[in-house]
Amino acid sequence: MSERPGFERPWYRETWPWLLMIPPAASVIVGVVILYLAIEVPNPLVVDDYADIEEINSQQFARDAAAAALGLTAEVVFAATDGGGVDVSVSLAGRDDFLPPSTLELRLQHVANSSADRHLTLVRRNARYVGTTTLALGRYDLELLPADETWRLAGPVPGVPSTTQLEAARPRS
Repeated sequence: MSERPGFERPWYRETWPWLLMIPPAASVIVGVVILYLAIEVPNPLVVDDYADIEEINSQQFARDAAAAALGLTAEVVFAATDGGGVDVSVSLAGRDDFLPPSTLELRLQHVANSSADRHLTLVRRNARYVGTTTLALGRYDLELLPADETWRLAGPVPGVPSTTQLEAARPRS
């Protein structure tokens, strides 16, 4: 089939206009998806009430100062078990007038996955506090507190197995 001289095909029968329309169309589709996700999926890192953040920070500073006043240090040992769990052992030391509590609360916050966070009550056996839990792979931030939450020791846990030394944070001036 030969084309007549001076006859042009309509634009929609050409390949190039359609190929040139693909990037803008893809951009519009991706933009709509991102807008939907921004509106419908809440961000767990966004806090609605900044007053709560300030209150939590002031409580943490007060607990850190209380731990520093007691001269607290701790050695936290994480050891993998055969069944896939993790044995946690804590040795706590302080000034001579420090009375160690009968239990300690260990809070482990996964740095990237809040569903992997763990709260564990450690029971005192002889000179150490012990407990068992399961941990996901990755790095954790830990807090060690008594049941009455009057002081705290905090620090990072690089992984399992590991040993972490904790010291009371010096209060700010």
